[in-house]
Amino acid sequence: MLHSISMPSLKTAALLCLLSAPLAAQAPPPMAALADQEQNAQPPTPRKSFSPLRSAAGLYPVYEMDGGWMLIERDSRGGALTRGARLLVVGSDGVAEFFAARSTHTWAAACARRRPVKTRAWRLSSRAKGALKAVGVPVVAIRLKPAAAFDVSKALFYPLKNEVRETLYKKLDFPIRKAAVEDLRSGAFAIPQADAAGRALAAEADPLRLQMKIDFSSKIRVKGLKDAVILVEGTQVSETYRRCMRLFEGPSQKGEGSSMPHELMTETRTLDFVAYDPNRSGSPFVLAFTRKQPLWGHERWGWRITAEGAKPFLQDALDARCRENF
Repeated sequence: MLHSISMPSLKTAALLCLLSAPLAAQAPPPMAALADQEQNAQPPTPRKSFSPLRSAAGLYPVYEMDGGWMLIERDSRGGALTRGARLLVVGSDGVAEFFAARSTHTWAAACARRRPVKTRAWRLSSRAKGALKAVGVPVVAIRLKPAAAFDVSKALFYPLKNEVRETLYKKLDFPIRKAAVEDLRSGAFAIPQADAAGRALAAEADPLRLQMKIDFSSKIRVKGLKDAVILVEGTQVSETYRRCMRLFEGPSQKGEGSSMPHELMTETRTLDFVAYDPNRSGSPFVLAFTRKQPLWGHERWGWRITAEGAKPFLQDALDARCRENF
């Protein structure tokens, strides 16, 4: 099962940050550090599960659909959008202001009981010339207050290239395994009751018994950290798999890992990553998105990166083929 993520405080941080903008592996080291673990401990009760499609209030996934841009409004926390609502759209290349031009619905965003579900959506438009080109591939829209002013002239965008190398495994293989063990102990990495072998391994809590692979890694500029690296790793415990975004400085993990539920289907290698620091403060937003048409539906991910860790604010996907049918 997947653990829940708490995002209300992130919404405030994200909006304030944007609007205030001047607009396998080497053998791991010994396990001495874990020698005091209780060999007969039972795995914790899994945390409450949640739908894999989530976003912070006031933030909405945006997709290219039918020759235009469509905002998906899965819920109306903070009030439903209305025609003319101002939105800041952040994408692969930049940011620009748009507005909700026309209310509509889409059958491509969700499924229930093996059937497409009608989901509220908005067609977006912009009064600024070149806004589409400035943004690139749209990822997320941020709702603006009617009189809000912003200046994006100092915003910093930079692509995050995958830098997974053998040297990275030498440096972080064991620290990542230790972090996964801590997640098993806390229940963040939950093993289903049906996976008896997995629950036994979780109780054993031996980092060397886990299967782990780093799918993505890139250096990132974070205030207060000299050697910051974000990475996406996948860990297998018997029949149970978990993918996770983590922030490291040297061998130390910062904050908790952020689960990337694999129900969204797309493999990490098909995601593009970009960092967006609206006022160059060293607290960037990391966006991950599908650029090319994937086997299933397009996906949108987002995290706020600070010295305290990676905090998720968006995980969304289109479900054009009703994946649960397969």
